[in-house]
Amino acid sequence: MLLQTLSWTHLTANAAPLLILAVAGLMTLMLGLWNQRRAFDLAVVGVLGAIVALIPQWRGTVGALPQALFYFDGLAWVGGALILLALGLTLILSPTYLRARRLPLAEFAALILFAAVGMWCMVATHHLALIFVGIETLSIASYVMAAYHRREATSLEAGIKYFVLGSIAASFLLFGMALLYAGTGSLDLFAIQAVRSDALTPMAWNYVRIGLACLMVGFAFKIAAVPFQFWTPDVYSGAPLPVTAFFATGVKAGAFIALLRLVQSVVALNDGSVTECLWWLAVATMVIGNLAALAQDDMKRMLAYSSIAHAGYALIAIVLASRGESGVVAPLLLYLFAYTLMTLGAFAVLLTMSPADRETTQVSTVAGLAYRRPAVAALFSVFLLSLAGMPPTVGFFGKYYLFQTAVAADEIPLVIVAVLSSVVSVAYYVRPIVMMYFRAPAETVVPTFRLAFGTRVVLAVAVLGVLAAGLFPSRIVALLGNSVR
Repeated sequence: MLLQTLSWTHLTANAAPLLILAVAGLMTLMLGLWNQRRAFDLAVVGVLGAIVALIPQWRGTVGALPQALFYFDGLAWVGGALILLALGLTLILSPTYLRARRLPLAEFAALILFAAVGMWCMVATHHLALIFVGIETLSIASYVMAAYHRREATSLEAGIKYFVLGSIAASFLLFGMALLYAGTGSLDLFAIQAVRSDALTPMAWNYVRIGLACLMVGFAFKIAAVPFQFWTPDVYSGAPLPVTAFFATGVKAGAFIALLRLVQSVVALNDGSVTECLWWLAVATMVIGNLAALAQDDMKRMLAYSSIAHAGYALIAIVLASRGESGVVAPLLLYLFAYTLMTLGAFAVLLTMSPADRETTQVSTVAGLAYRRPAVAALFSVFLLSLAGMPPTVGFFGKYYLFQTAVAADEIPLVIVAVLSSVVSVAYYVRPIVMMYFRAPAETVVPTFRLAFGTRVVLAVAVLGVLAAGLFPSRIVALLGNSVR
């Protein structure tokens, strides 16, 4: 479909969820001046409206628009659903935490809505300019959210560190896009996809190679791949718990889908160096992420390093995509879906156990939890075992489909590293479980807590998703495959 045939009606219908989130964010910010609670409720209504608006688009996408900024295909639809899942569950989790610490509700809700708008721009486009706008919209909101607990020095430090390092990453992204434009003459990924390496002059070819290298650095920072992961533990541990949960899930999903679109578009320009670079990134990220997580006594930092390791697993699909392998999109989306559910569930448990005056995230605080709150201990165990990749959870099948696709593409060494890394990860995921079931209750350490209604909802959605998707993984993969076809 050409741009001339695109009507504003079509564009508005497909962009409806994005527009609803943007309008809801603005209205939440304004209403928050008068009534914080009502403003937060308005943000929740905005998310529900975006979900309703997204449903009809499942099979009614606009299609290819070579000159348009927005591109609402199946991948954009699934990416939007993932963003709404992470956004909705984080919003439900946050009021109890924010009220207990006397932090404003409305501004938090508006910021997270703007961050979701930025992520949506990243996944629903084939144009590098809009990807950059989306990344910056997301980043600016994220810097503020990381420092949202302004009375805590660690939160302020997290925000400043995220801002400084995020600005450096943005510089690499922008420089890479400029060089890619200088080499290919376009920022449109469809146009770049049509460029052949043998048609480029030596100077243009150098621009393309350096530009792609800079883009890889920028995206590696956003997905927290080694060696650009050093900001992750400090930012994750310093930011408020609901913010950390959102960073670890929604932000990562948006960045991976944008990176997938990029590498699929430069297959013809890939002389093997992009694949080799991604291959080593995946190996280093899996190994270092898991080894560093082993040494953590703080579960928040452990989950931060764990998220680095999971980025390494997901990079396997990106490596295959850079070689032009087909069939990698559905396994990658299943993995992102699984990671979102089990990570949000784990953070919901940590948030539940934290009293108003502090966050209790040390491994020792869960000692004997199975005797005090057996249901919470059982749920936490399910999420941790799923993160470790144990059957029959969705975490196991997420890895299984990724590894199976890699084996079919003859990437055996990469799969061996991934399997060995997964074995190592079992040690730090099982440790809290052992503390919960085989250590005596520590009355002076384990806080008394109650489950808020929002937390119950998030835990129920997360555990049902983890188990249901684990019991019927092939149907989920088929659904995702049909959606992005």
